[in-house]
Amino acid sequence: MISRLSLTTMATHIPKISIVTPSFNQAEFLEQTLRSVLDQNYPNLEYLVIDGASTDDSAEIIKTYAKHLTYGSAKKTPARHRQSTKGWKEQQAIFWVT
Repeated sequence: MISRLSLTTMATHIPKISIVTPSFNQAEFLEQTLRSVLDQNYPNLEYLVIDGASTDDSAEIIKTYAKHLTYGSAKKTPARHRQSTKGWKEQQAIFWVT
């Protein structure tokens, strides 16, 4: 098993990956999605979650995980396309998780 310190040290030697998760009123699934990505403990991860001002508990879930995210937004972006575009503008993403 690799220790957390070893993973941190390795982070400078392995590729950075960026993941964008767009969300709108997906609180039922959002935490499971976040944990699925974060629990892999990839040491050089850039993780962005873009929420379109959901009316469910999505914003609270994003706040709970904020310290583990590179970027989290729960601003009004009514169309999924706009959420996606916002994620791409924040960082060029390699992986897309919905």
